[in-house]
Amino acid sequence: MRYVFITPWKIPQQSYLYDFVNEFQSRISKFTTITHIYPSSQINQNELYAFYAKEFKKLSVENPLCIALDENGKNNSSADFAKNLDQYESRGEKMIIFCLGGAYGLPSELKSLGRIELISLSQMTFP
Repeated sequence: MRYVFITPWKIPQQSYLYDFVNEFQSRISKFTTITHIYPSSQINQNELYAFYAKEFKKLSVENPLCIALDENGKNNSSADFAKNLDQYESRGEKMIIFCLGGAYGLPSELKSLGRIELISLSQMTFP
């Protein structure tokens, strides 16, 4: 299975998060492919839906499942989330897209783009 992360931001190279993500990608790349898609320049809240729609359209050939992180989504334990990922793979999903929003969350129109499942890491929005 292939995982694609779509975010409205690029991780700065001079940050601990960048190092963490690179370490994670190097570990998991032995088992699966991960891609991070982000805009080439900073976008504002009004441009966010167009960005997600454009990227979805590029990936829609494979009819991917999108897991959107949303404060109103379903709460899962880590074990439940891992079990769900395993079930997606068992039923033949070839790609899962993770959509992460910025400081204002995800655009509400995102739900109209395809197969979307909302999950919540917290009721708080993390920038």
